Amino acid sequence: MGLGWWIILLVVAFLVVTLLCAPLRVHLNSISNSYFVSWGDVLFLHTRLAADDVYLDASFFGLTKSFSMVELASSPKKKKKEQRKIKRNKMNASFFRAVLRSIRINHLYVNVDFQSVFWNAWLYPLGYIFSRPRVTCRTNFEGKNEIVLDVMNRPIWLVNQVIKQQVKTSNHAKRRRNAE
Repeated sequence: MGLGWWIILLVVAFLVVTLLCAPLRVHLNSISNSYFVSWGDVLFLHTRLAADDVYLDASFFGLTKSFSMVELASSPKKKKKEQRKIKRNKMNASFFRAVLRSIRINHLYVNVDFQSVFWNAWLYPLGYIFSRPRVTCRTNFEGKNEIVLDVMNRPIWLVNQVIKQQVKTSNHAKRRRNAE
């Protein structure tokens, strides 16, 4: 193999490792109406709310494109070719728990009003009891419902949890077969 192939192989390996370690981030803020999803500096999706439309700004490696949801919904749809059904693996609840365990909560702020004095008064002290440094739960009596959610995950953490789950599932199946 020539030197050029080694350089290409190293560049591809570097890109794969970088993308696996790049943070996936979801930020939802109902107070300032800011909602975005990002994958490191590679992909960035941001929504802007207007009076009669929702705009989606997409950035891929610095190239930005804006979309209007009304335009996307009203564009003519292409006919899909009939595809044969693909048999999918069933995913159980333990798989979803493993995926959720890989997510890191950077900030969660919930401020709700249940429009009931009884429920607000009952849940008001619970919000303070269950609040943590990164998680804040509040109950207000002003009619405001606000949420701020900022979570992060890395694809390598997700792959790690999926591999652990597959190993656990295969070991469980082997034990069941050996028991029979």
